[in-house]
Amino acid sequence: MDQHYLNILLVEDQEAEARLIQEYLAMGDRVRSTVTWSQTLFQAMGLLEEEEFDVVLLDLGLPDSVGIDTFNAVAHRYPDLPVVVLTGQSDDSVALEAMRGGAQDFLLKGDLSSGLLTRTVLHAVERHALREDARRSARSLHTLLESSRDGILVLDTLGRVQYLNPAAERLIGRQQAEMLGELLHLPITGESGVEVRLDRPDGSHAVAELQITRTRWDGHAALLILMRDVTREREGVADKKALAVKTHALEETEKLMEERARFINLVTHELRTPMTAISSGVQMLMAGGLGEVTPKQSRFLE
Repeated sequence: MDQHYLNILLVEDQEAEARLIQEYLAMGDRVRSTVTWSQTLFQAMGLLEEEEFDVVLLDLGLPDSVGIDTFNAVAHRYPDLPVVVLTGQSDDSVALEAMRGGAQDFLLKGDLSSGLLTRTVLHAVERHALREDARRSARSLHTLLESSRDGILVLDTLGRVQYLNPAAERLIGRQQAEMLGELLHLPITGESGVEVRLDRPDGSHAVAELQITRTRWDGHAALLILMRDVTREREGVADKKALAVKTHALEETEKLMEERARFINLVTHELRTPMTAISSGVQMLMAGGLGEVTPKQSRFLE
């Protein structure tokens, strides 16, 4: 059977009870412990400053502190330290209040046994470790979501916003605080790979490609939507299409200009020969080469 090595701080003002608790801990086969005994809260706080402990066994009725204030003094100063409350009353509402405030467990002094005490201490340490792992995982997930370059959006099954990361806020143009609980009017069909146009309040817009996954958020069914900004890509395609259209129009215009020039050259060539003959004949008439020309005829020829 695996043994756990624990450094325990016992805060108990009654010497007889403190000795009994230490004997019970020494009898445990799953826990090997070093127990430091303190009779006052002041002394206990000083020990906590000087040494690291795995768990605190805390009596709430001490000479210098009584009731929930005793637990709060330890919990507020050392929130990452598991505390098991010791109480002499089975209906101790203060012990229950300490549990609600973060204590790992409470034990009735009159019901103590080696097995119960050992199990309670061990479970308190293990539960605390699991909670810390869960908190670290939650913090890591939050950091990942907040630092993602892609927008991340969480909707409940009715389409109401539950979470927006900073990248999604920039895409949509609105802050998470003003959108929580709001119905998001997006053409979400449940298919991944669809693209949507996001019209922002300032008049600008973005184009996002959506990847949609079913998940759970705060214990409830939800949709996790990954929003990849493809605005530049799509605008680049549109620009290329517009450039292609302009290039084609320019090429057509150049072809028309070339046709026009060829037509003018053709007409000029076809007209030059008859016009030369006509011009020569008129000049001969005006010079009197075919007989005398009257003034009226001369003005007409001119």
